[in-house]
Amino acid sequence: MSSARLIIPQFLLLVLMMLPIIPLVEGTCRSSCAGIPIKDEFGVDDGCGAPEFRNMLVCSSTRAGKGGDGDDTLWFVTISGKYPVKSIDYVTKTMIIFSNPETSSKSNQTSTTCTNHGFLMTDLQFSVIRPSPDTVFALLNCSANSPVFDPSNSVCLNDYGEHSCSEMYGAACADSFEGFKPSKATSLPPCCFSRFDVLRNMSRFNIVSGCTHFTSFHDTTGRDLNGRVGRPADWSYGIKLSYSTSMQTDCDRCTLSGGICGFQVETFEMTCICSTTLNTTTECGNIFFYQVL
Repeated sequence: MSSARLIIPQFLLLVLMMLPIIPLVEGTCRSSCAGIPIKDEFGVDDGCGAPEFRNMLVCSSTRAGKGGDGDDTLWFVTISGKYPVKSIDYVTKTMIIFSNPETSSKSNQTSTTCTNHGFLMTDLQFSVIRPSPDTVFALLNCSANSPVFDPSNSVCLNDYGEHSCSEMYGAACADSFEGFKPSKATSLPPCCFSRFDVLRNMSRFNIVSGCTHFTSFHDTTGRDLNGRVGRPADWSYGIKLSYSTSMQTDCDRCTLSGGICGFQVETFEMTCICSTTLNTTTECGNIFFYQVL
C-alpha cells in the first residue's frame, strides 16, 4: 500500500515535467469593458486573446468630475478610425459596432446616425472579422452621375428598392440630414443600398465617389408601434461583423479547461493562461492538478 502511494505522485511528477510550460504573459487579461464580456479570441490587453485580433479592441476610460464615476467604452479599431462596440455574441461569433467612428459620448451613439466618414479594413481584418452578409450599407446624398448607379458596376441591391430615399433621410438619418424634409415638392438626392464586399472592391470604401454619407443596418425585421414590419425607422442599425480564427479549437480547449486564451507577444505562439504563475501551450487541467498537490 505504501509503495502505491509513492508511485502515483512520482508518475504525476513525470507527466508534469513533460508538459510544456512557458513564461507568464505580462499583465492581466481584463474580462469585460463597458459591460461587454471580453473572452475567448478577444482581449484588450496585449498577449490576451488570439494574435489575429491583436490591437483591434481597445478599452478606454473617461474620468468623470469629482465624485463621479468613470465611463468605459469598448472600441473596434481599423485604419479608418475607432468604432464603438455595441455587443459581442460569442455563440454566433458576431460583433456589432456603430458605423459612426470615435463617438465619445454614449448618449450620441445612436445606431441610426449617418456619417461622412468611410469604413476601411486591413486585409488581415477583412480575412478574420468582416462585415456579415446580412449587413447592408446605405450610401446617401449621392449625385445622379455617381459610379454606384452605373449598371456595369452592379453596386446597388434591388432587394431594398421598395424603400425610398425619403425614408432614410427622414427617419434613419434625420439627425444628419435635417435640411432634407421629405415632401411632394422636394426632390431628394439618390441613395444606394450595397454590400461591403462590393464597395471595398470599388474604392476601399472611403465613401464612394459621388456619395457624401452612409449608414448601415443588419436586421430589417423590426416592427413599429402599429405592428408593421420592415420600415427603416425600425431597423437595427450598425455594422455586424462575423469573426473566425485559426486558433479557435485551441482557444475553446483552453477556455473549457479553466484557462484564458492568449499568445506570446514576441512569437505569437498560443498560450493558455492558467494561473498567476504558470501557463501551458495546450490546456490547464494538469497545471491545476499540480497546484492542488
